[in-house]
Amino acid sequence: MILESSRLAVLRELAADVHVIGSGPVGIVTALALADRGFRVLVLESGGAGLEPAADDLAVAECLSPDSHFEPHTAVARRLGGTSNLWAGRCVPFDPIDFRARPWLGLKAWPITEDDLAPFLAPALAALGAGEAVFSAPIPGVAADAAFRCDTLERWTNRPRIQKLHGKALVGRPDLTVALRSTVTGFRYGPDGAIAGL
Repeated sequence: MILESSRLAVLRELAADVHVIGSGPVGIVTALALADRGFRVLVLESGGAGLEPAADDLAVAECLSPDSHFEPHTAVARRLGGTSNLWAGRCVPFDPIDFRARPWLGLKAWPITEDDLAPFLAPALAALGAGEAVFSAPIPGVAADAAFRCDTLERWTNRPRIQKLHGKALVGRPDLTVALRSTVTGFRYGPDGAIAGL
């Protein structure tokens, strides 16, 4: 179910087991996976069903490294479907260099490896409607060359707006609610340091 706007009391009455912040690709896929496992899930989305300048203005911030990053307000979409509304649908795995230390950029090696992520490629592509997890296919009759590759494949989804791809599930599941125009501004922590409230 999708709620266009809700008061806090209404959201509390839903008695969700899990709250997911944001309805972009990660948020929606995570919410659906949790609901499939028997949890009651509440997705809190800052924006509405479409573009709303007041919600998008919440992403305006200073970019500390403009040479290598876009301005936040141009790379974030606060609305149902999140940044998938800005995405063309390209799906590729990380390159090997992404996992290694890059001291010339001031970057340490990632704490995860390609092997750690490998089991999740096929489910991620399935959730995005982007085909099989095959990213390499040699061209018959073309010899391999150490200096140039011509065997890599990219995957693309034909429906990059995640809210449209999973639209029926978002409106038809009693165990999943998306609350639009519900901006999370912080966390309340319990004595044990765990999040006790939003």
